[in-house]
This record gives sequence, C-alpha cells and structure tokens, in this order.
Amino acid sequence: MGRKAGSVVRTRGSDAEARARAWQSMRILMTFNTAQIEATALIERSNLHRYVTALRRAGYLRVLAERRSGSPGSFTTYQLVRNTGPRAPILWSNKKKVFDQNTNGVFDQATGLPSDPVPGRAPAVRNIDDALRELTGIAADMRRLLKLLWEERANEARKGR
Repeated sequence: MGRKAGSVVRTRGSDAEARARAWQSMRILMTFNTAQIEATALIERSNLHRYVTALRRAGYLRVLAERRSGSPGSFTTYQLVRNTGPRAPILWSNKKKVFDQNTNGVFDQATGLPSDPVPGRAPAVRNIDDALRELTGIAADMRRLLKLLWEERANEARKGR
C-alpha cells in the first residue's frame, strides 16, 4: 500500500534532529512556508507545527502572509527575523521557553523577550569588531541597493520624457 501524496516519511532520528534540519532550511530560505520546510527537512508536520509556533512566539519568525482559508495549496508565509547561528533553538515546552544554543539566551514564548539566563552559562558576548564588520557589510549592501534604485528611477524618468 502506497503512501498519500504529500505525506512525509519519518526518517530515523529524534524530533530534535528533525528540528535541527528544519532550522537549517529556515536559515537558508529566510522566507518560507511549512510545506517548503517539510520537504527540505524531512520533518513530520506535527513536529514542524510545534516548532514553528514556538519560534514565532519567541520572536524568531514573523508571519508575512496568512494562509487563505478555503484556498487549497495556501500556506502561511514566514520570515526568519532572528537568525542567531547554525545551532537550532531548543524548545523547553514545560517552561514555555526557547533556548538559543548560539547565544545561550532564553526567550519566553509568551513575550518573545529574553528570559532568565541559563544557570551556570554566561550569555555569549559578541566581539565588537565582529559587530562592526557586520554593520559595515550591511551598510555596503544598503549603498548598493540605493544606487540600483536611483539608477532605476533615472531610467524611468528618461523613458517618461
């Protein structure tokens, strides 16, 4: 007997391993829907739903477009807004918190705000030089984008005259 179209085959490994694959997919895609993550991470729908819900509540994901009710093939579109690094955030469902392995931070699912730090673990402190390099890169990207927009506007103005 074959499986239903669109169903996900459970692979070996734990929910945590599947969530790690889902996190990697989210980091690569940046803007995605759950069907894309299911397909790329080989994760069960219920596990993915719990993970996405927790990440959204903890402030890692933002909803860009809601699923259109009654519209087949419609999915909620998410954007990763807190990409803290390669290690997948861990759900602490009994505490309704998300532990970030990259920063050693804990985020409350109710508020999305940082919570009490993990006992015995100091929060990861970023090097000021790394932060400045990152900001410099962002500024360079913004300059390139503005230049392209101005060039496009100038071309439109020339065509309009």
